[in-house]
Formats: sequence, structure tokens, C-alpha cells
Amino acid sequence: MTNTNNNSESLLDQAIRVRGELNAVPNASLRGRDLPELQELLYQLDDAGHGTSASLAAKLGTTTTLLEGIFGDTKAVSSATARMIANQLERLLVDDKRDADYYVHGVDHFPTRRQRTRKELPRPTLVIEAIEWKAITFSPSVQKKISELVILVQDVITHVSATNLPSDQQVLSDIERAQLIAVLETALNVLKSPLIEKGLLKKAGAMVKRAAAKAAERQTEIAFSTAGGAFVSAIVELLKHL
Repeated sequence: MTNTNNNSESLLDQAIRVRGELNAVPNASLRGRDLPELQELLYQLDDAGHGTSASLAAKLGTTTTLLEGIFGDTKAVSSATARMIANQLERLLVDDKRDADYYVHGVDHFPTRRQRTRKELPRPTLVIEAIEWKAITFSPSVQKKISELVILVQDVITHVSATNLPSDQQVLSDIERAQLIAVLETALNVLKSPLIEKGLLKKAGAMVKRAAAKAAERQTEIAFSTAGGAFVSAIVELLKHL
């Protein structure tokens, strides 16, 4: 792929063009030097400024490892992976454009995407017992894993809370959705404390894993399924170090 970006081209136009160019690439192994425009899009959309943050990965429903592959020259990344990331970038920019259009058309209160789509869920009757508290070892690697997990759990909560699908197409009932949100919000608070309750994290991971597998099987709520998979992997990785 050659860099043909110009200053008059919007990020969305650029994403659409890059995605189209990647769709024309047969299944092949690519390296970072082959993907300059995809890299530039990731740079510009990453609040952290380096194109591979956990926050950006969560927004795209992917992992930091896959994003890092787009920038690497030592290891190859498949063209299918590059296409997937380009598709997710385009979707993110389309959503952002809809948000901007919503604002431009004179709405007094500009709600976020989550506020516009989240519906009221029943309050779950759920008892969570703490049985396996663990003091955190404040090493840089553990802190990084916790920080990434906090971002991922927030993203999963957003996907679980916000769905535009009809009830018969949703992978979770309203009660199941409310229960999962309750567990995830509790896990989020625990991750911000000096002690971590391992049993709760395991429970959250198991619940998300089941729901994400159901979504993948039905080929629906794909963004939730992808984000959920990244969340479960991050929990497994963190628990290895506790």
C-alpha cells in the first residue's frame, strides 16, 4: 500500500479508501512498512498518541497485541488482520460522524452513544461473596495489566449496556444483562482498590466468556464478543501474576 493521503481527505474518507485497498490484497503476510496509512489512522485516533493503547484496542474491539503487529517489521501480520482493523476503524469513524451530525442538528443536550442506546434494565437480585482477597504487588507490569483491564471492563460494560438489536436477537435477556453489568461494575471497583478479590474476577471472566461465546455462535453483537474475548484474556493474564 502506498501513502496517497492528502490534507483535504477526511479521516473517514481515508479509512474507507484504506479498507478498500486492503480488501483488494489477497491473503498475504504484511509488515509495518506495508501499512503506513493504517498506522497513521491508528496514531490519529489514539488518545495516547502511539496507536497501540489498550483504550484504542477496546474501542476497536481488538487487542493491543494485534495493534502492535501493524507497527512491527520483525513479525508479519496477515492481510486479514489488517483488513479487520481497517473495518473496525471505519465503523468507529462512522459512529463518531453520526454523533457529530446529531450534535450539529441542534440538539440541546448532546448525549453520548451509550446514553442514547442504553435502556433501563431491571435491578438484579445478586449476591456476590468475597472469598479470595489478594494484596496487590505494585510492580510496574502488574499495574500495567490492571490499568489495561480497567479500560477493557469499561468497554465491555458499554457494549453490554448499549444494544440496538430487537430482544429476540440479543444474546442476553434483560435480567442476564443486568446481572452481568452488576458483576462487571463490582469488578471495576475492586480493580481500583489496594486488594483484589480473585474469585470475583474469575466469576466476571466466566460470565463474559459464556456470553461472548453465545454472541460469536449466533454471529450477533460482534463488537461485544470481540471486546469480551479481550477482557477474558486480560483477566487470565492478570491472575497469573497474583
